Formats: sequence, structure tokens, C-alpha cells
Amino acid sequence: FHTMGRTQRGVSTLISKIGTTPNGNQYFNYTPCWKSPWSTIIGLLVCYSSPTLSSGFVGPTTTVGTNLISGSRITTRMNNRFGAISVANRLLRLRLKASLSALSSPTAILEREIAITTMSAEPSLSSWITEMESDDASLSQLQKRAQNFVQKNEQSCRLSLGVAGGGGNFLGVLASTPGASNILLQGNILYDRESYRRFVHRTLDSESFRYASVESSEYAAHAALREGLILSAAADPKYGHHPTRNMQYSVGVGSASALRAQDGTERRSRAYCTVQTSDSFKVTLQARLAKTGDTETDRTRFQEDVFLAHCIMTTVEYTLQLRQNLGSLSSKRDDTLLIDQTAITSRGDEIKIQATYEHFTQYTTTPSILEKAAELILEGKEDTVLLLAKSESEEGQPDFQIVNRTVIPPLSLVFPGSFHPPHTGHVQLVKSAMEASKCETAWFEISLTNADKPPLEVGDVGERLTQFLKLRDEMPKHWGILLTNAPLFKQKVELLYPLQASRKYNEEKAEVLPPIHFVIGTDTLVRILDPKYYNNSREEMLAALRSMPCSFVVGGRLEQKNVDPSKGPVYVSGQEDVDKLPDDLRPNFTLIDGFRVDISSSEIRRLQKSE
Repeated sequence: FHTMGRTQRGVSTLISKIGTTPNGNQYFNYTPCWKSPWSTIIGLLVCYSSPTLSSGFVGPTTTVGTNLISGSRITTRMNNRFGAISVANRLLRLRLKASLSALSSPTAILEREIAITTMSAEPSLSSWITEMESDDASLSQLQKRAQNFVQKNEQSCRLSLGVAGGGGNFLGVLASTPGASNILLQGNILYDRESYRRFVHRTLDSESFRYASVESSEYAAHAALREGLILSAAADPKYGHHPTRNMQYSVGVGSASALRAQDGTERRSRAYCTVQTSDSFKVTLQARLAKTGDTETDRTRFQEDVFLAHCIMTTVEYTLQLRQNLGSLSSKRDDTLLIDQTAITSRGDEIKIQATYEHFTQYTTTPSILEKAAELILEGKEDTVLLLAKSESEEGQPDFQIVNRTVIPPLSLVFPGSFHPPHTGHVQLVKSAMEASKCETAWFEISLTNADKPPLEVGDVGERLTQFLKLRDEMPKHWGILLTNAPLFKQKVELLYPLQASRKYNEEKAEVLPPIHFVIGTDTLVRILDPKYYNNSREEMLAALRSMPCSFVVGGRLEQKNVDPSKGPVYVSGQEDVDKLPDDLRPNFTLIDGFRVDISSSEIRRLQKSE
């Protein structure tokens, strides 16, 4: 037990009532903290650390516990001046039977099962409150925080903002900080309701929709992330930013608020901020600002705006720390909710922060992330899922990241296949095709649905995709996996073409999307050019090729089926098939000169089966 001020006597009595364990050890360690001038303690907090209960006081940080008097679950709802202990690093369960007669009526006997789910990686809201209040949440303090933020995150964050109403000081201060160009993609001040509706791409009923609400900030964050991913995907490597890296670190920030009214309306100002990452972390902060009615002590409208800017900074920093420590999370509160904390500032502002992770599992590992990605396709929730391969992942972190929204960068090369299993021949083909086409990023595309067969099983997909990691050292510098529900080439083009990002614009300032570049083997080339897949009509086949905005890079292969046994396998380059095409279609096919790898997935499966 860690207690403050007036609760110390009660806890001492409670400990004496509980006594000791059968082996003579104390149930609890007890450490009184400094005397607090505050007397609004919410019951008794039961705090845990692992592997043994600790009595070490570590200062203001997150506390998760249970109110033994009311029996309700509570989180950190205390002034930052209060002391607390570090939260546990794994799930602990404790059954406690205690007589609280010394604290309440003589007949009050409460039995509680206390299940505290905690994470050593859980950031502390109160530590940020302390930083905010170190200079009364001033503009100069915000500038210092922005400088530290840029220095710490210039290699791991690409921000896009949609600020509705107050909070514009966050954008102004961040943009004026040296080095911010490495972090800030764009910022939008959405002061008019129509500008907000256009930004979030939603038709909203002005009478029923609350523009100052959690929902409003979430819409803005989602739209900001969408814009940020497009900008990140279109990044030009010539300037030091590669699309896949930028997409991995893209963050959308949205805020909405109802601050001090000009007409002097007696209401508490409200502020909401949501941060959404490209891998589906979402952190939402809600703040109700203190209002005493004293014009000398209440904040001005400008001061409230600066305070909201501090809240936005806190939410962004909180999100990045939580995301960085994903591998340390050992358990979860429910399906997606990771954090639910509340704090009160010295002024009396109420701040609540919640964090969710859409793809969180009890043990977030590479296989579980891959299976989650497959479920999104097979359950019909998504038509495409983009998996970014991390160039380096920390211990305990998954090796792939599910991108919140599929965006295909310019100069991408899509390699469709079953990859059952992926092998070095696939890697050599894609690298040769990238050199021939001058493409910069490779995507291994797998359709989880099939025109002639049942869909793949989730477990099979996870196992198959994990095999790509064995080839990581051979892979091109920038690569990823693209899961779709498009088994046919025409479906792939229709699905993927609109998802491209572009660096080119026409005279009407509209994006000009390039054709999609595919890399295929000669076995796939033969199927694409076979009239039997087009109602046995060569004319329909040619019309389909002309209608598809795509090009093909073709790698030769050793044909092992339907060959003369006396002659053995025959090398097929695809030249003969391409030569039969009309002049206008031939340039859409680039043959890789001299490419040959005599290995196939079917042969690998045959050998594995025999072994």
C-alpha cells in the first residue's frame, strides 16, 4: 500500500487486521509518502509490482488500483503532487478478504477479487501533467517541449494535423521549431464547419453532430492520417525520405474543442484530441478545463488555446511511447483497450486518456499480426491489406506492420503469386525486375481468394508469410506484402490502380496515376495471353489488355510441365508469346534479358513432402 496524508492511519489498521501469511511473511509492504495538502483521496489504492510487491517510492507516475471502500475499479485520478508507484509488468491476481471495520461501520465486511491488468510499457499521464505544469502550461514551456519532441522523434514520426477550433498554437510552435521539417508533413486549421466537413469527407448534420466531441476529433485524426499516408507514400527518395519508411511512421492528429466563449457564457471549456498511427494505435485525450468564475485566476481564451496545444503535444508523445513499447505489453484490458487513465491538474482540470490498438492480441508477435491481416481479408472487412516489412525490429516486436490504409507508392513493382513457399528464385526475379523497370519498392501480392479453389485458411496464410522472413537478408532494400481478394489480373488492376500515390499532376491539377508495374514469370504470361480465359476469344483478350492500365516485366523460367521426357525441361523466355501481340501492346511487356532461376515452389513442396 502506498498512501498519502490522512489515509495512513487507516491503512496501518488494515494491515494489522490482515496479519501475515502462514509462513510468517507480510502480505503487504507499506510506505507512507509525503504529507499532502490535498485531502480528496479516493479511497485506498491497491498497487502492484512484479515479481514481488515493492515498497520503493518512485515519484509521480501511473497508478492502477481498486477502491476498497466502494469496490470500484479506478485509475490515476489524483493531483500530480501525489506519490504513486510504478505499475506492474505482468498480470497479477490477488484474492483479498479484509475486515474494513476500522475504516467504516463495524459490520462492513467486503470481499473483493482484485484483478489488475498492467503493463510496464504503460506511459504515465501524470508525468506529462507534471511537465505541462512546470511553467503553468505556458507558451514558452510549449516551445521547450516542441524542441525536445523534434530532437527525440525526427527519425520516427511523420505528422499530419487537422485542428478544428482551438489548439492552433501547437501547429505554429511546432512549425517554427528547427528540424520540424523532418516531422511535420502538413497542418490544417479547420475553423469553419464546412472546412471541417470537407477535410473529413463526411456529410454531417449540423444540428445533431457535436463538433466539439471525441467523435469529431477521431474523424479529424483519421482524415489527417489518410492525407499523411498519401504524402508519405509519394515521398521522393532523392530528398532522404523513402515512402515505406515514411508510411511506417505516419501519424494523424485531430483535435476539436469548445473553449472560452466571447459572450462570457458560464460553462467549462472542453477539448478533445485523437492521435491515430498508421498501424492502428489510437489514443484519445479528453479535457474539461477548470473554471472558478474568478476573472483574475481563470484562463484567458489565449491561455486555454495554449493549454490545448499542450494537451495535443501530450497525446502525441504518449502515443509514440506506447507504440514504441508494444513488445513489452504482456496483457490487455479487453479486446482493444490498452490504457484508461484519469488525472487532475493543480488548477482542477480533468484529463482523461484512453488508448486502443485495433490489432492488439495478448501476445503481439509476428505470426499473430500476419493472421490478423489475413482475417481482415477473409472476413470481408478489407479488400487489401498492406504489410510493411520493418528494416529492423526490436526484441519482442513483430517484424511486420499492418498499415491502416493501403497506399501504393510511385515506382512500385507488384509481384503476384501464391508463394507456397517463397524462395530465393522469387527474390532474384523481383530484384532483376526492379533493375529493369527502375522501380524502387517491391510488393509481394497474394490473393487469399481463388477463382477455382476455396479461400486460404488463416493459419496457412500466417505460416506462409512467416517464410518471407527467412529471405530477409536477400530482399531488396524496400519491400512489403500486399494481401488482396483479387485472384484475376483484371481484378487486381481495378483494385490497386486507384490506390496509387503520385508525384505528377496534369494542367487541371489532378493527380496523374501511372500504370501499375507487375513482375511475372513466363508461366503467368502464358495464362494472361491465353484466350480461354476471355471466353475463348482473342479479340476479348486483346481488348482486356488495352483496357488495363498496367505493364509487365517478365522473367524466364525452366518449364517442367508438358515437356518431352527425352529432351527434359525447356527454358522459356516469353519472347515468342510477346512477338505474337499487336504493335501497340508489345511495349507493355519487358522481358528480362538472360534471367533464369531453375527453382520452383512446387519442386520445393515435393522435396519437403518426401523428407
